[in-house]
Amino acid sequence: MSKLFTFGCSYTEEYETSEITTYREYKKYRGGTYPKTWAKLLSEKLGLELVNYGMGGSGNMEIFQTFCNKFQEINENDTVIIEWSFINRFRWADSRGNQNTWKKMGPGIEVYDIISEITHTEICINRGNPLYVEEVYGFMKIIDEISKFKKFSLYYWSADNNIIYSLPEKERVDKKYLMGNLIKTQGTPFVVINSMGGMVIKDETNNKVIDFHNGEKSHIIQANLFYNHIMFYKTNLI
Repeated sequence: MSKLFTFGCSYTEEYETSEITTYREYKKYRGGTYPKTWAKLLSEKLGLELVNYGMGGSGNMEIFQTFCNKFQEINENDTVIIEWSFINRFRWADSRGNQNTWKKMGPGIEVYDIISEITHTEICINRGNPLYVEEVYGFMKIIDEISKFKKFSLYYWSADNNIIYSLPEKERVDKKYLMGNLIKTQGTPFVVINSMGGMVIKDETNNKVIDFHNGEKSHIIQANLFYNHIMFYKTNLI
C-alpha cells in the first residue's frame, strides 16, 4: 500500500503525539476523543497509509532535517506533503549536563534558562530577514530533485505567509504548491479555511479551551481543499 508522508510543525502533527497541553483540555471537552486531523482525513480520501512526521514547535531547519532523516522510507508512488513553519523559529544546541539535544526556540517559547531573553529576541528579529525565506526555497530545490529521482508525488504548503503565498501569482499557482491558486492576496491556507467556516479550537469550544490551532471543521475543510488540489492536477495530467 502506498503511503502519505507529512512533515511540518503543530499544524501537521497528530493530536495524539503532541505535547501541547491544551489539547488534553480539548479532548476532555469533546468527551474523551480527538477529531481526525487533515493529514489523517486526506490519507483516507486518497487511500494511502499515513506516516506523519509533523512535530509541534519545529522550525524550518528542523523540518528539513527530519525529511533528510526519513526520505529513505519514501518509495515510488508515495505522496509527500511538507509544511513550512514560521521563519523566526530556530533551534539551539543544548549540551548542558550529559545531554546533547536540540531545543526549539522562537516567539512564545520561553527558554531563558538556556539563553538570555535579549539574545532570544535578537535572533527572532534577525530571522525575519527575507534571506531565511530564500533558505527554505533552497531546501525545496534539494527535495524536488529527490522526488524526481525516487518518483514520489510532492506538495508544499506553509503556515507562514512569507513562504509560498507571497510569491507572484504566476509562480504561486503551481502543482506543487497546495492551494496556491486560492490565495488572492498575501496570506495562508488558514485565510481560505476560515472564510469557509473553519474555526480554531478556542472558537469551536466557545472559549472553554484557549488554543488557536485548527478545530475539527477546519481540519475537514483543509483535507478537502488539499484533496481537490491534488486530484485536479492528477485528472488534468498537469
